[in-house]
Parts: sequence; C-alpha cells; structure tokens
Amino acid sequence: MAEDAGKKCPVCDKLAKAHQMKCSDCGSALDPKRRKKSVNQRSKQSKGKQKYKRRVMKCSGHKAKFATKMAAKIAAKKQQREHGRDLRVYKCKDCNAYHLTKEQTWFKGFR
Repeated sequence: MAEDAGKKCPVCDKLAKAHQMKCSDCGSALDPKRRKKSVNQRSKQSKGKQKYKRRVMKCSGHKAKFATKMAAKIAAKKQQREHGRDLRVYKCKDCNAYHLTKEQTWFKGFR
C-alpha cells in the first residue's frame, strides 16, 4: 500500500509524493518516461491565437500587376489606343502593386 501513495526515486530510493516530478533530496526525475508534446499538438490558447495572426493578402482574380505607376499608365494608354478602353490606374492595398480598372471614381480628387 505504501507504493500506491507515491513514487520511488531511482537514485536515492526515497519515497516521494505521487504528484512530484523530481525528488526533493537529490533532484533527479522520478518519471523517466515523460511525454513531450508533438509538433502538431498545440494548446487551446495557442490555437486561439492562430486565427488572429496576420495573413499575407493576395489579389483576387487574374489581375495584371505593375511595379510602378508609370508602367501602369503606359499600359492604360496602350489599351486606349488599341482597343478604345478607358482604364484607370490604382494602387492595391493587398499586394502593394498597381492595377488597371474600368470603374470610374465616385468622388472628385481621387486621382
């Protein structure tokens, strides 16, 4: 019955309480087979934080990206000459590049 009350230290053979992880005298580990968390297993707290992490946003659809505003303006003028389309240049907040759109601005002073 005394063995059920605690764990026996493998180094100094002292009986320790059942909830203790280390021996109080010598400091050695009482349970040699200590389980480690797997890489895929996370605590509930870290799983909750996962959904608030900032994700890298990407543009939706198959839009043409232009590195500079000038390059986008040249492409818009080319579309005007060849196809008669009036396109406007705007900077995308998601990918930080310039795109073309046929939609007009809804208030003055946007361009």
